[in-house]
Amino acid sequence: MQLKDIKIGANFEISIFKEGERPTKSYPVKVQNIRDDKKIEFDVPFSGGQMILFHINTIIEAFATTQEGVFSFRARVIERSKKNNIPVIVVKPETELEKKQRRAYFRLPCSCNVRYRKYKLPIFGENDQQFKTTVLIDISGGGLCFQTEEKLDAEEFYECVIILDKDMEITTICKPVCIKKEEYTDKFWKTAMKFERITEQAREKIINFIFQEQLKLRRKGLV
Repeated sequence: MQLKDIKIGANFEISIFKEGERPTKSYPVKVQNIRDDKKIEFDVPFSGGQMILFHINTIIEAFATTQEGVFSFRARVIERSKKNNIPVIVVKPETELEKKQRRAYFRLPCSCNVRYRKYKLPIFGENDQQFKTTVLIDISGGGLCFQTEEKLDAEEFYECVIILDKDMEITTICKPVCIKKEEYTDKFWKTAMKFERITEQAREKIINFIFQEQLKLRRKGLV
């Protein structure tokens, strides 16, 4: 993937770039325009109902997740403007797109339903365990978090069916990475899981879902 392959409407995450430091926070954005001089216009991100203003000459790093992997490039903020009444930042790329190792994803608080059960390898026969249903706490392109009354087994793999919409179910194989009691009650356990087996097409659907939900929250002034 190269810079010339970036299309209007493409989803990215951007963060402030500092040499030798890992980004502390990233924000989902969408490409609003690509100028003839190759400068790129991103919509301005929001957080907590506030517009995140990137200062002129700030160096950002922009990440995109595709079926081929995660790609990023660095760019300099050169202008703040509006595109069809949408606040945008105009950036000038300073590096080509480079393929990166898998990175942390933006997590969206979410209350979609998810069904789960212990995963059983097909070679051991049909999995006759019943699914249990719970509600997500949050979701990202790398995993999910939900609440259960039972403590899950950190050494097991789980088959999870995420119901993002009435017409969109995604099945993944996950493994717990953090299990802890909820702070406000002894009745529930909070389990964060990492996707161990997921197609890039399914991951892209999740990322796009997150982005669309962010847009809805922005329009309501909630993020």
